[in-house]
Amino acid sequence: SYINDPVYPEVDPERHLQQKVVIPKGTDLTMAIEILRTEDLVKMPLYFKLHAMLRESETRIRSGVYYLDLSFSPAQILDRLISGPKVPYMTVTIPEGSTFWDIARLMEKAQIATKDEFLRIALDCSLLKEMKVKIDQEDGLACMEGYLFPETYYLEPGQEFLDLIRTMVRQTKKELQAMKKKNMAKYAKIVEKYHFNDRQLLTIASLAESETTIAYEKKLIASVIYNRLDKGMPLQLDPT
Repeated sequence: SYINDPVYPEVDPERHLQQKVVIPKGTDLTMAIEILRTEDLVKMPLYFKLHAMLRESETRIRSGVYYLDLSFSPAQILDRLISGPKVPYMTVTIPEGSTFWDIARLMEKAQIATKDEFLRIALDCSLLKEMKVKIDQEDGLACMEGYLFPETYYLEPGQEFLDLIRTMVRQTKKELQAMKKKNMAKYAKIVEKYHFNDRQLLTIASLAESETTIAYEKKLIASVIYNRLDKGMPLQLDPT
């Protein structure tokens, strides 16, 4: 009876009757249900999953941006997820190791921004300052270099280009914080010994990234960098 005739709490008439939901690419049924539950669109996840399985729709859910009525039944929600979003969206994937020149070309290819528009932002430190990212000096280098996290991003129609940039920077800050927490002892030792800030840590990571694509080799290269810094040697790496 839940599937066909759900009972919902009374909805405040002043409240918007639609909820925005983003289903990322690669989302399976379980993940989609959790997203819907978080947005208060699915009250009984197990029943929703059983309904989807009865309709053999576990692998037919389509990614995208949806605007779903709060009054929708589970069957109506499932119909929408199977038929796909009415609002189209664009995606752009930033591969690991991309420089901001690479990202500029990707943005233009995806028709999100021209290379000139992107480079104007990348060479301007004001956005990073707005986002509380510490900038030691403005020396003409691209402020955004190293702060644009490699990931697949989704853009809605009309979404501002700067919103995407802010999302990328926020993700970098989030990942940095997670890595510091995970490697607290090593991080504390590096800060104490070298007095490195986030930008300098990102620079070393970028040098290791640019030297090789093999994960275990990156650790070796980072060790070489620190050993040469200890000895006061030139780094003598191709990326520099």
